[in-house]
Amino acid sequence: MFKKWRRSLAVALLLGCAANAALAEKLTVAGPAKSTASSSSAMDAVNQTLMQAGFPPPSLDNGTTDFKLTSASNVDGPLLSGSMEQLPMPGTVVDGPPLFETEEVSDNSMLQGIFVGAGLHILRPVIGNNQALVATTMAPPAAPAFSTTSFSWDFSASPSIVLGYSTPSGLGVAVNWFRFDQFSRPRNAIEQPLADGAGTTFSSISGFLSDGTVGAPAAGQTNVFDLSNYLVLDIWDLEMTQAFTVGPMEISAGAGVRYLHMAQRFLGSVTQTGLASGEVMSAFESTANSFSGIGPTLLADVKRPVGLFNLCLYASARAGLLFGSRHESNFTATAFNPGGGADTVVTHGSPDTLRTDQTVCFGELELGVEWVGQYGRFLPVARLGFEAREFLNTGNAQSIVLTHSSDVGLYGIAFQAGVGF
Repeated sequence: MFKKWRRSLAVALLLGCAANAALAEKLTVAGPAKSTASSSSAMDAVNQTLMQAGFPPPSLDNGTTDFKLTSASNVDGPLLSGSMEQLPMPGTVVDGPPLFETEEVSDNSMLQGIFVGAGLHILRPVIGNNQALVATTMAPPAAPAFSTTSFSWDFSASPSIVLGYSTPSGLGVAVNWFRFDQFSRPRNAIEQPLADGAGTTFSSISGFLSDGTVGAPAAGQTNVFDLSNYLVLDIWDLEMTQAFTVGPMEISAGAGVRYLHMAQRFLGSVTQTGLASGEVMSAFESTANSFSGIGPTLLADVKRPVGLFNLCLYASARAGLLFGSRHESNFTATAFNPGGGADTVVTHGSPDTLRTDQTVCFGELELGVEWVGQYGRFLPVARLGFEAREFLNTGNAQSIVLTHSSDVGLYGIAFQAGVGF
């Protein structure tokens, strides 16, 4: 057994010497002669093989340069002592494709520092039970038929402003302001004299603007009704948020405090035409409903990059409770001058007022597309989306003369732009 082991060792030594001799011929080394260097390199290979096998190498003292493989800390591979040529390192290992594809979230979309923005909201109100005129159609001997028309609104522009600050950790604070201030489409009606008891008469919801106040029109006369509705909202939000990422989605969630002032007003008049010069037969009515309150708000904003032109899909939502007071009033007046004299008599009715404590729930939702760019330290942001706002149990302009409550809603398109720096 020992003889077989020694025979194998001898064969390994001969093969190692032959390989090292071939390598030594390619290396430029310093020494007395090329043949001596090649011989010494071959002996080094033998010495290393013996040391790996556990045998001490034989002592060499032949006056030649002793070459040994060394490793330098500032090079990429082992060097042969006495030579400037570097031995090649193994080839670079290239990783294969990942098992699952992942998406990286753009750093630009996570705004940091100060942010200033403004918005233009093209919105249309929807107010429950917002009635304008009651029409009574008479065609004897049939029973009278009643119908009610409501106020309608056009889309109109409303502004908003935001000022915020966000830390590198994603903690942010912002102040938002929004205002809606618009009139509805006017409601007009012309009441003609009845012919043999047949025709249509009109009145306001309270019944004050009617024939009973200014009189039924006679031949050649008409009663002209002009009515309008007015809505104002002032909203201030102070919010604190925390931004974080979940996979490819960027989420900002937080809470805040909202102050809301909402005012609604109904304005109406009826004027009789076709009177003699100087004669006046008119009536006016105004009802109002306002709410002012403050309360907590919860909010969330979710963005999902689409990987094209720095675009994101976003969804933003707010909800909360507002605690405050509600004020309602009703005012009427008449202006009569049937004889066309010098003075017109104006009579004011006794105003009705009502004040109650009120809790209002609200919810807001916005869905759309966001673009985020980068120009040096500035990060411009633009959003375009669908917007909806709803304020529950706020009533309408004529709640004081109606027996049921209603809600106020706004919906439309919102365009917002700003810059972070």
